[in-house]
Order: sequence, then C-alpha cells, then structure tokens
Amino acid sequence: MEIRILGTLEVGFRGKPLSIGTPRARTVLGVLLTRPGQVVSVDRLVDELWPVNPPSGARAQVHDYISKIRKSLREAPDGGEAAARVVTRKPGYLIEVESGELDWQRFEGLLRLARKADHPDLAIRSYKDAHAMWRDEPFAGVPWTAAIADTATIMIEQYLASVEERFAILVEQGTDGDSISELTRLVIDYPLRERLVALLMRALYATGRTAEALEVGRRTRKRLVEELGVDPGRHLQETELGILRGEIGHRPLAGR
Repeated sequence: MEIRILGTLEVGFRGKPLSIGTPRARTVLGVLLTRPGQVVSVDRLVDELWPVNPPSGARAQVHDYISKIRKSLREAPDGGEAAARVVTRKPGYLIEVESGELDWQRFEGLLRLARKADHPDLAIRSYKDAHAMWRDEPFAGVPWTAAIADTATIMIEQYLASVEERFAILVEQGTDGDSISELTRLVIDYPLRERLVALLMRALYATGRTAEALEVGRRTRKRLVEELGVDPGRHLQETELGILRGEIGHRPLAGR
C-alpha cells in the first residue's frame, strides 16, 4: 500500500490509485492515519466527526464509513488484502501500515539521516529528498477534525524546523541565488518565523545586500510588535546586531 498525507490524502495499492468514498469516510481514514497501527475507539471517531451534538445514529454512521473505506480498498488489485488493513479491534478500528508505506514515516527517516550525516553535502541531500515529499499542508482536502489538526500542526512544525536546519547549513557554506529565492518565499509564507527571517537576513548580508537584510528585520520587528505584541527573540536580535556591527562574516555566493 502507498499512503500519502503530506498534501492531499492519497491511497494506492500495488500501483493503482484508489478513491476513498465520501468526505466523511476520508475524514475517518485521516483520523485512523493520525495513529497508524493504534486502535481509535468508535466513541473517539464520533467525537471527531461531531464534536457538538452528534446525531442519534452516530455510531452506526461510523461503522458505515468504515465499510465505505473497505469497499474502496477492495477495488485495488488483490483488494481483499488491502481492505483487511482496516482492522476491527475493540473498542474501535485501526489501520495497519507497513514500514515505508506512509510518506510521513519516510520523511522522518530522511530527517534522521540528515541529522546524523557526517558531511554537510550528505545532510543537504537528505533534507532535500525529505522536503521534496512535501506537496501541501498535511491532509489537504480532508475536513480537519481535532486529531487531524493536532497531528498536522506537529508535522508542519517539524517540517519548518527541518527547513531551517537545511538553510542554516547552506548559509554557513555560502548560499546561492536559488537558496535566497526559496528563503524569501518561505518568509512570505511564514513572516513571523524568526529563525527563517534571520537566515534570510544572513544570506542577503553575505551577498552584500546589507540594506535589504536590515529592512527584512525591520519589517519583521514591526509585525511582531503590532500583531503579537512581542519584541523579537534571540535569532532576530543577534542577527540584526551582528549585521550592524559587521560581525557576521561575508561569504561569496556559491558559484561566483
């Protein structure tokens, strides 16, 4: 089975993509995939689908959604084997996922390789392979429940932290134009992510674009105060001060 949750929820079996029923059936599958291999109770699934005022037949509807998921899986080659991955086990259900089948598990494995790498180039390669798997927000296209939202938030935080780790290595080595462009896009998407902002500032400064670097810091400082009512943290403060004092070494762009 091939399961992708780093973006639109997609399931395939032996090379055939499968369409998983109704939106609520996809939501149930999404909740099961927040805890692969672990039982999710019927009561928990009811709470996820109807956090307020569940209908009188809510438990029966959950069973019906599980049936729809299994029916979709049976459309695959050897579909009986695929459908058997959704297991009934008191007090609810679980989905069996083997090693390497879930893209999130492969993503985490690549991050472990990157963090253990004994050479920057090897680390960068593993980080890039991991980040290439990231297609969109986790569980895109699935109505978010409490469990899906919590899991997706953790995933996004781990993704962003690993992006920062990759760019910290690139900035130390000497960034290229593509890296600055990508950092700029990320800062537009996450303007209050201070470490990303600091890395962009360092990359700009390293190419002699000091005024741009300080302007990025100034805009971020203003947004932090106006939107969150807080002063910049350590990453931004140290970077701004280092640029103003000329204490951050200039490095030429890679390839120039």
